[in-house]
Amino acid sequence: MSKLKKIVPLSKETASTIGIDLVPGFRNRLNVELAKLNITGTQRPSFLSEITGRALQTVSRWVDSDTPGLPDLRSLAVLCIQFGVDANWLLGLTRHRTAFLFNDLADSVAAHFANEDQKRPDWISALIAQTASDLHEWQVHVMWGDDMVPLINPGAAVFFDMIDTRGDANGIYVLEYLGQMVIRHVEVRPEDGLLLRCENTRYASINIQRPSMCLRIVGKVKLAFNPVRF
Repeated sequence: MSKLKKIVPLSKETASTIGIDLVPGFRNRLNVELAKLNITGTQRPSFLSEITGRALQTVSRWVDSDTPGLPDLRSLAVLCIQFGVDANWLLGLTRHRTAFLFNDLADSVAAHFANEDQKRPDWISALIAQTASDLHEWQVHVMWGDDMVPLINPGAAVFFDMIDTRGDANGIYVLEYLGQMVIRHVEVRPEDGLLLRCENTRYASINIQRPSMCLRIVGKVKLAFNPVRF
């Protein structure tokens, strides 16, 4: 028994009881990846089926709201490739989302990318992931639209705290609104709910009554790195 303790970090008792957030944690993290791509709830099963080659009935279990299921190992590997995310984060083993290392693919896997668009190393995701690993519990969202210009520009790396989801204080939040991941100024109004406001004055503000089925607070924005183009 003493020899066993020297070669593995966990005892038999600990290994059998260790808390790993697989269910429903995997479903929640998978939904985060889908929301980043603006894949709505009704579109998610068909999208997952398309990118993994699995049957619609199979992939529907992965995002089922009542009894979520886990993918088989091959499907998990494919999901990691398709979303560009490390398996440890999807499985709930690590606190930080890190990028999939496309430039370190095994030869048998890399051979399938010969005629695909993914020819260049995913250096920007790796850079963001490396930075995120030093920022405690924060996660990263890449800003694509001009909703928050000039405060947050398209392509900016936006770091947000997934623990801070109460939404009872004014601030800038990452939100899942109508199935899409957006960033908004959130102003708390005791009588009128929440006011969602863009920095870009071209877009109108929206009043949301709470609770609302169409709105989920993903986390509070803590830091943004705006790209500088020359």
